[in-house]
Amino acid sequence: MDLSDDDFDYSAEIEKYRNVVLSACTSLGGLEKDPKNPDSGYKYVPGYECIDCLKDLKRYIRIDEMGGERLVLKWLAQWKVFTRDLVPIFEQSSDAWLNFEGQDDKPWYHCEEGRNDSYYTVCLCIDLFVFMTWEMDGEESDSKNFFYNSLLEYKKAFCSNNPLSLLIRVVARIFETPLGYSFSFY
Repeated sequence: MDLSDDDFDYSAEIEKYRNVVLSACTSLGGLEKDPKNPDSGYKYVPGYECIDCLKDLKRYIRIDEMGGERLVLKWLAQWKVFTRDLVPIFEQSSDAWLNFEGQDDKPWYHCEEGRNDSYYTVCLCIDLFVFMTWEMDGEESDSKNFFYNSLLEYKKAFCSNNPLSLLIRVVARIFETPLGYSFSFY
C-alpha cells in the first residue's frame, strides 16, 4: 500500500499524539479524599505509574523539541500539569526523600530501599521543571505570549514557600554526597 502526502492526515496524527500525552498526564495522579479521615480535604496522590509517566513526558518533550513545534509544552501548559501535578508530586516526593528514616541512619546515597523511588521522582520533576521553563525564542507573537503567561504561572506556583524551600533542601542534601561516590538515578 502506497500512501502519498495527500492521503496523510496530519491533524489526525497530531490528535493521536495529543491523546498519548494526555494519557501520561492523567496517569500521574490526582486528588483523593483520605479514607481514614473523611473529614479532611482532598490530597494529591501520585499514580502507580507516576515515575514511568514522568519519564514519558520528558521523552515527549525531547522529541517535540526536535520537531520545533513545541506542541507538548503547549498542551502541558493548557492542562496546567505544572501546578496540578508536578509541584504536588515534587513536594510529596521531596518530603518523603528528605525525611526518610531507617536503614540504620545510613546516608541517603547508601540506602537502596525506601528512598530510591522518591529520589527518582524528585530528579524527574526537576528535569521537567527545567524543560517547561525554557524561554521560547523564535516563536510567533501569539505563541510567545502564551508561553510567557505560562511561565508566569509556573513561577507563581513554584515560588510559593514550600516548593522553593524543598528544592533548596534537596540541593543541599545532594551536595552531602562524598567526593568520588557515583550513582545513577535512571
